[in-house]
Amino acid sequence: MQFRQAYIDLMTQPQVMRYIDAGMALTRQQALSNLNYLMAQNELRGYGFWAVLTKAKQQFAGRVDLYDPQRWPQHELGWMLLPEFWGNGYALEAAQVIKADFFSHNNAQSLLSYIQPDNRFSIKIAQQLGGVFVEDVVLAGRHHYKYQYFR
Repeated sequence: MQFRQAYIDLMTQPQVMRYIDAGMALTRQQALSNLNYLMAQNELRGYGFWAVLTKAKQQFAGRVDLYDPQRWPQHELGWMLLPEFWGNGYALEAAQVIKADFFSHNNAQSLLSYIQPDNRFSIKIAQQLGGVFVEDVVLAGRHHYKYQYFR
């Protein structure tokens, strides 16, 4: 993968991983394992994660994904960017494309995002995407707000 080192950089930064899973940065080996898992999901299911690239320089800025592990209630739309790309609209723009593509190729009536309550920037993105707050839930042992997007 062309952007493998940038992906490792993304997943090993504490400020990026603060709101993901256990809130801990991954080791290099864990980041590579995660990348392999996501690439396999793309291959097997035809969807998974997409690299977010800047238009001007085609720099890896982060990822947007459709996450669907067995322990999750339904497809989740998620995003994460390297800190130097925060606040530029990349996550919103990429998530809009993935959300639209999901609904155009899938019979599902809705899509979810699970966002930790203190992650105000992701909450704002979810709202800009048309997400509606549904309920408080606990996933992977952590409190989340569940936002739902409808067709």
